[in-house]
Amino acid sequence: MSMMRYDPFGPMTNMKDLMDRLFEESMERPTLVRAGVVRRALPVDMYETQNEIVLITALPGAKPEDVDISITGDLITIKARISSEAEKEEAKNWNWITHEVMHGEFSRSFTLPTMVQADKAMAEFRDGLLRLTLPKAEEVKPRQIKISGTGERTGAYAIPPTKGQAGEQMKEQQTQASQQQEGPMQGEPGAWHR
Repeated sequence: MSMMRYDPFGPMTNMKDLMDRLFEESMERPTLVRAGVVRRALPVDMYETQNEIVLITALPGAKPEDVDISITGDLITIKARISSEAEKEEAKNWNWITHEVMHGEFSRSFTLPTMVQADKAMAEFRDGLLRLTLPKAEEVKPRQIKISGTGERTGAYAIPPTKGQAGEQMKEQQTQASQQQEGPMQGEPGAWHR
């Protein structure tokens, strides 16, 4: 009889493997689960530039007339119908070995990060990729604001002088005050003599 070494982490390793597999599969093929039915979601890339939002989705096998795009406020919805060989009547008699190509009706909605000009949106369909270019609304585009004034601080916002500057300012003020001060003229009673 042989002895087996007990591994206290054995059950956890199995759980880790299951979780790894779950995450790998979800990264390969985005899915949506609704009412117990698993549906693959449309894969989408979305990025933002200074003037527009660009959205790219893969719709292999779709025709431009089978794609519907709508924008309501900051919500965009893409609906598509993708045909496949699997929809043929004779496909019911086929013995499928692997059946992974997406087909059927798909829909996906996104909340846009900012308001867009829906009437100026452009859609281009090439090589199975749908590219939407959505110009940002004028009121949300960044703008430069010009600053008026001299740039000097006055009043409560003035920067106090440093110790060296304060001493120089005091000497200058005293010099100015002594030059402006006029005493009685010489020869008059109470006159100053220099």
